[in-house]
Amino acid sequence: MLAENELVSLFLGLGVLLFFLANLGRVREIKGYSLMMGGYLAYLSSMIFTILEGFAWEPGFNFLEHLGYLVSAVFLAAWIRQLAGPQRGAS
Repeated sequence: MLAENELVSLFLGLGVLLFFLANLGRVREIKGYSLMMGGYLAYLSSMIFTILEGFAWEPGFNFLEHLGYLVSAVFLAAWIRQLAGPQRGAS
């Protein structure tokens, strides 16, 4: 079953991807952009998997959807850690 809100979210996510690609030169200037983009692409893949699970192989795509969310969160945490830089006073 296809939920309209999932489809709208996917279209918005694809729009953000197009924005990133159109401004790739500026995006590459962001510190740790590869971690940021990796996290975003993992999140976008989760949105794609949630659509696909409504049509075929529901257990497998559901697993891949949630795995994508996990990978996205790990990338985001690593990116934030890199943005924060080394902590001062840490022993």
